[in-house]
Amino acid sequence: CIKNRIYDYVVNTPLFDPYKLKLACIHAAGKFAAASSGDKKNNEAEKKTSITKTVLVVEDDPAYSKLMQAMLSAEGYHVVFAHNGIDAISLIAKQEVDIILMDIGLPGLDGLIASKIIKLNPNHKDLPIIMVSGQNKKSVVEETVKAGAVDFIVKPASRELLHRKITSHLKPKNQPAD
Repeated sequence: CIKNRIYDYVVNTPLFDPYKLKLACIHAAGKFAAASSGDKKNNEAEKKTSITKTVLVVEDDPAYSKLMQAMLSAEGYHVVFAHNGIDAISLIAKQEVDIILMDIGLPGLDGLIASKIIKLNPNHKDLPIIMVSGQNKKSVVEETVKAGAVDFIVKPASRELLHRKITSHLKPKNQPAD
């Protein structure tokens, strides 16, 4: 059963490098944490994220959502999803998130408008939003800044780039008193 799930996922998932093949196998087996206890890099990432940060990924492409899930979970983040701008606004009204990765081209309410609406709420004015797009035109990047984004990522992004951009915009959560 596991072999069939791994085979189906690997065959039906576009892969760009051996690392992503490893992530596809981990995902298909139902594991999103470090694949090897001897992997020094993964052990360091686990130590850095002693308090799990929640990342909201707003993405309408199921394949890219799975890839983001695997990459972000491997870095120790708790990942939640919304498939359009309306779902994102609804989700953050009910659940606390630490940062948002927002696709621009979403069905219905696009990422730019959703970001502007989110930033209108005083409770979310400081919530970092990183816009994600397959386009890297200067005008697109400028529009994301006007919408309240703190950063911009061009798809497809590497695991290292995602982690670096996210950590650069996350504020440490208040530590509980001892």
